[in-house]
Amino acid sequence: MKIISDNANKVDYGVILTKDYDFGGECTKPILYAEEPNKDLGNAYPETCIEMPFLDPPNNNIQLNPGSVYILKEPQTPDPRNEVTFYSNLYYETIKQSTILSHWHWQGSNFNDFFLQEKNLINPQNNADATNECTDPTKQCIEEVATGSKYYTALYAQNNFNNALGVYTNKTCRVFTTDVSIIADMPDLLAQDAIFYKADIIPQK
Repeated sequence: MKIISDNANKVDYGVILTKDYDFGGECTKPILYAEEPNKDLGNAYPETCIEMPFLDPPNNNIQLNPGSVYILKEPQTPDPRNEVTFYSNLYYETIKQSTILSHWHWQGSNFNDFFLQEKNLINPQNNADATNECTDPTKQCIEEVATGSKYYTALYAQNNFNNALGVYTNKTCRVFTTDVSIIADMPDLLAQDAIFYKADIIPQK
């Protein structure tokens, strides 16, 4: 797979590959021109090549033969005023461009932990109601993703338990690009007992 960027218009490109033909199933990490170690430099349309099928080290070195692909168009100089906000019922967490830079990545046991880092309440008067917010490890509390249509925001889900081989199953992902995305509107994203374990944010041209 060849990725060609556009220095003349200050645009870099990348992809996220998905296993199924309808943008479902397991996804790779973002494959970004700017992060590839063997990319060409110094001309108007530099390129880099990635061997296929893609070998994704974060996914136990599984070779992924893609059925569909998200194409990412990234500005080389993102607008510093932009930001992404995640919402639960009572909490919100905002990530500003000064933190995102060209690619923000989070990975952990459960995305609920992300909301509990700072416990920013949407309404401070709901402090008493927030005692149990995002504390159930079997239930995802994220409800909305607000990007202002300025970012690609990828959320990765998997079962909350592994199988007899120690492998997490039912891996899915979705790349959000619209202003506000409602998680409940995408029942295929979170299967029963599934949790979000990884997230990526990339500026959108």
